Amino acid sequence: MKTYLLLCHLLAFGLLLHCQPASQDGNPAQGPSGGGSPATPATESTTAGQTETILQPYALAILEQMSDYLRSAQQFAFHAEGHDEEVIEDLGQKLHAGTSVDFVVRRPNRIWVNFRDDFTHKRFFLTTLAVTAVVVSVANSNKQYHYDQGVYYEKSTQSDGTAGYVAVQAPIGAKVPTLPPGNTPVTVAGGQTFLLYYYAGVFYAQDTDKLYYVVVQAPAGATVPALPDGATTEHVSGAIQYVYGGVYYEPIFVNGQTMYAVVSA
Repeated sequence: MKTYLLLCHLLAFGLLLHCQPASQDGNPAQGPSGGGSPATPATESTTAGQTETILQPYALAILEQMSDYLRSAQQFAFHAEGHDEEVIEDLGQKLHAGTSVDFVVRRPNRIWVNFRDDFTHKRFFLTTLAVTAVVVSVANSNKQYHYDQGVYYEKSTQSDGTAGYVAVQAPIGAKVPTLPPGNTPVTVAGGQTFLLYYYAGVFYAQDTDKLYYVVVQAPAGATVPALPDGATTEHVSGAIQYVYGGVYYEPIFVNGQTMYAVVSA
């Protein structure tokens, strides 16, 4: 579990921090092709009964390369899971704990983190929004949401009183002036064929006056080219399905390509 959390923190802070590790002679550490000393694992030294882990320059160089790569990527996402167990000696039983985190970045100002374990659920918190964010109205709701290029935000206050915004699931009935960039037109066949637009797990329909686009329920049978970031896997009746925002998708093949069909919502 500790290793898992360390990796998650490194991935997150690698976006913001840039370090130049130095070798023992004061020169920058060199990577695999830098002509430096061969790769060696981290070692431990013991001083006055304390154990200290020493990271070798090559290991630090790898972390720096990872930070550089993530910092240069325009967008990326990952899902990680960790499991740990602890023996409760008084009871002679094992306590199992699980943790998961979804991390999504879309530059220049889109960062979303969703952290869950057996005891807590945390979401990444933003103190300000981009100037392009607009207030959107939602049918039959008094809540106020902000929308910016496919991401929805709701006002929130941290335990320390800090006011800001948190990314939330797109509310059904929200009206937005424009579709998010990169949306995919989806034709849904049924009693009546109609056109929707799909982006990141959200379906949009154009209103009758063609002034707005409205967030609608995911229709069963709709086929999309990609799963939304953060979708999880479940086994349903012996088959693998993917779940996001309460909507279930199943993989299908269309013209030799993998697509995902909405099963239920």
